[in-house]
Amino acid sequence: MDKIIRFPEAVNITGLSKATLYRMLREGQFVPRVQISERNVGFRQSEVAKWVESRRRA
Repeated sequence: MDKIIRFPEAVNITGLSKATLYRMLREGQFVPRVQISERNVGFRQSEVAKWVESRRRA
């Protein structure tokens, strides 16, 4: 099972600002969110890691 990380941890892992990460989410340029509960979302840690690695290669 993949660990679900919250928004602040995704910001820390990617090194992006909150504003940039929100913009990339809105534009579909970041990994899809996972609904944790009615008002909470997160990201799959493995998908964030793959996204970071793909950005390093580019």
